[in-house]
Amino acid sequence: MINTIFTALHAHGVEEHVDKAIEQTESLGSILITLHPKFVHFPIAIIISVLLFEMLFVVKKVHFFKQAVHWLFSLGLLASSTAIATGLLSADSIGHNTPAHDMVHDHRNIMIAASILWLVTGIAYKFWPAFKSNFRNLFRFVIVFIVALFVWGSHEGGELVYEKGVGVEPVMKSWQTKKPSSLNILNKKTKVPNDHEGSHNH
Repeated sequence: MINTIFTALHAHGVEEHVDKAIEQTESLGSILITLHPKFVHFPIAIIISVLLFEMLFVVKKVHFFKQAVHWLFSLGLLASSTAIATGLLSADSIGHNTPAHDMVHDHRNIMIAASILWLVTGIAYKFWPAFKSNFRNLFRFVIVFIVALFVWGSHEGGELVYEKGVGVEPVMKSWQTKKPSSLNILNKKTKVPNDHEGSHNH
């Protein structure tokens, strides 16, 4: 996506638009990478709250706790979808040549698996009445499993930030200098030779 935006900006000219294109795309990439951590905490907190209220319902048998589970579970699906969408954008912005690329994929796969299981469970909870009555224990087991996946995925995400420096601006800039992006390569290709270089070629 970053390269597509660069190409669109670059199409209007060469020398006078290259610097602007690089500045715009690097700025957008930075925003996308830092956007995901701002949303990812919501589904984690919500699914843990679902488990907590379900445990309270088991102990207290209060209808309010059961209703809280229902609404939080539905709200969490929306939060999970948003986190997945921003996470995919962030992963795309990081690129394939970064040192943490494999770990990004591991984190992504775990969280997508947890979200898909959440969605399937939500559909069963909504359209299969027996699932939330006769098979309530199965529902509880699935919730515990989803929480475990989110904790595992969160651990991977924490390592990406605190050990690998993904999304940390100084680290990202150092990666760009070590491994030039396609933007830098295109910038070199479109660089106009100065007078000294031109006279040397003659």
